[in-house]
Amino acid sequence: MCEQAPRTQDGNQFGRHLLGRFGQVLREFAGLARGHR
Repeated sequence: MCEQAPRTQDGNQFGRHLLGRFGQVLREFAGLARGHR
């Protein structure tokens, strides 16, 4: 983990949010691809 980062908590929260959003988008994209094929 990044020990240099002074805002570890904030960074973790942001990372979690980003990961969640990315996962959702990936899921939607996968669903669309499945529906198309």
